[in-house]
Amino acid sequence: MRKKSQETAMLGTWSTASGKGMASKYTWSNGAVYEGEYADNMKQGQGFMTFPDKSKYEGSWAEDRMDGQGTYHYSSGDIYTGSFRQGRKHDSGMYNFKAHACQFLGIWSDGEFVEGKWVQRDGTTFKGSFEASIPSEGTFFFSGSGLVQQGQYTQSTGWQSTDALRVGTAAAVQ
Repeated sequence: MRKKSQETAMLGTWSTASGKGMASKYTWSNGAVYEGEYADNMKQGQGFMTFPDKSKYEGSWAEDRMDGQGTYHYSSGDIYTGSFRQGRKHDSGMYNFKAHACQFLGIWSDGEFVEGKWVQRDGTTFKGSFEASIPSEGTFFFSGSGLVQQGQYTQSTGWQSTDALRVGTAAAVQ
């Protein structure tokens, strides 16, 4: 008996002898769909993929993984636009959180946000370093009050200032 999870369908041109070609569409039984370029029987080059949870990715592929520039639309409504390496966010990118109406802009490493800005819906901005995508050290600009403060964040103590609050502008976190 053939397992349903192994059933697939492909439409388009393909050279099975070399494993190279262009498939216009490849559909898995779990609902995933890939449209784009293939090389050596793997997603390679430019392509668009819809995942079973309805998340979508459009961009560069290498060896069956998201690799290079692309945009990933999560089923939650979040969107990441930037660089990928071996299927993970890596290097420059911007992640928009739909539910919280905020975004991360900066540097990613192996899927984690490590340096840059966290911009909140009211314009409050943190600029600095992050650990496990959580602010660790840097500067906050509080847009409502126009105050600026440097500090550190730890799981055990939360935000700890390293200087006094001072009047500033958004330029403090540019």
